[in-house]
Amino acid sequence: MRRPVESADNVAAATAAAGNSSRWPVIVPLTVVLLSIGWLAGKARPAKPAADTMNLTGFAEIPVAWRGRPQPIDSFARTELLMTAHKSTFAGELREAELNETERRKKILNRIQKAWPTIDAEQFTDFSGDYDAWIENVMKITSSGRETVEANLRDVLVARMPAVRWLLDVIADPAAANRHRIIRIDDDQILAMLGLEKRSGLLYSVSEIQQNMKDLEAVHSEGLKLQMAEQEHRMSQLQRRVVSLVQTVRRIDSMQNVFLSRESDNLMEAIVDAWWVFERLGSLQAVMAVPTGDDDEQRSWETLIAAGALRAVIRQMQEHGLKTADDVKSYIADELPKSLVSRSDLKRSVEGSMAILQQSLDTAAAESGEKPAADALQKKAAAAAQAMAEDPVLQRVLRMIADSAPGATPEEIVAAVSDDMLMAMGREHVTSQSGIVLSELQQKENDPRMKQIRRPAPPTTPDEEAVFIAQVN
Repeated sequence: MRRPVESADNVAAATAAAGNSSRWPVIVPLTVVLLSIGWLAGKARPAKPAADTMNLTGFAEIPVAWRGRPQPIDSFARTELLMTAHKSTFAGELREAELNETERRKKILNRIQKAWPTIDAEQFTDFSGDYDAWIENVMKITSSGRETVEANLRDVLVARMPAVRWLLDVIADPAAANRHRIIRIDDDQILAMLGLEKRSGLLYSVSEIQQNMKDLEAVHSEGLKLQMAEQEHRMSQLQRRVVSLVQTVRRIDSMQNVFLSRESDNLMEAIVDAWWVFERLGSLQAVMAVPTGDDDEQRSWETLIAAGALRAVIRQMQEHGLKTADDVKSYIADELPKSLVSRSDLKRSVEGSMAILQQSLDTAAAESGEKPAADALQKKAAAAAQAMAEDPVLQRVLRMIADSAPGATPEEIVAAVSDDMLMAMGREHVTSQSGIVLSELQQKENDPRMKQIRRPAPPTTPDEEAVFIAQVN
């Protein structure tokens, strides 16, 4: 049976009524969702850092490149800390300003009073310092050992911190970073070898480990040989864990190094320093914090230490108007030696050396009661020169004193030095800087670069020595 047709007015009224009642199940949840999103957005918005405090949020967002992709430095920090401590946060030492906060000071003073009831905690009321300063002051006043003081106070002097705070300490305050307990050691044998007590959490600091790390050398060397020979299946559990621990400590040390900023006094020093940095970095997968702007993906980022080293070379080249490799070679051979050893510098060196030699003679005379001979200073300088083979510039200064007449003044000694002699001393100084390169290459067996600088026999005459120095430089 067909349903009767409703009037238009009835249909409109019914539709309006149904619409009003059906909106509420939609509007209420939607309102709750929008309010929740607004609340979460407010929570997610980074709080403005207080004055005179670290902006960790801002630091965490700094872009770096690591393992082939750009990412926030916070991601790098989390990964590194997870590999080290198996956690993405750590118990970090609070800074002086943080320890001076009212509630924190109350906790510290209450803990001191509880741990040492006979000590008047009021004497710490005006004390201010960082973690180490608090520990040392309490040690002094309570006549307690460091382990005892740390066992009682550590938990009120530290706080749970994000991984990026640890990384910031690694970069900016290595001493503090090395005290953070972030390396997990759960092997009783390794703890015994390091002289460390087993503690809750099994976390230890780089400083604690490094104190007796030499006692791991034998096990580490044996394990590393097997690992490098691709015979890891022959490694004992102890060898595996020692090799892993040493790698962890060295990884943290490498992290500190790649963020260093290095300065150089002259072009040769800057070039050698840059060479050393790139030689040491090699194929190391170091975090890169400096975008270069290069379109080549492989060169679009650089480590901070390498970028700083290159910048130092460029600055020195610009300062001296050098644009090509030939310009650099010519400057190092002819101009740089002149600037490294001036007559005024030489005079100061002669004065200082003579003062030290004379003081040694005066001490010996006072003990023996005998007056030194007139040429005692010259003989003393000659003996000292023989022992200064590692410092050719100082050795030459001592020889000048040894060859001078008894009673000669520094001014007279320097006045007798020819311009050619000054140039030779400058070149020796340049050679001593390039010695860093030679030393590094000699540590690598069969390095083909050594063939370029090896010579059939050492120079025996001044002319041969001058030629050799020029070739090496």
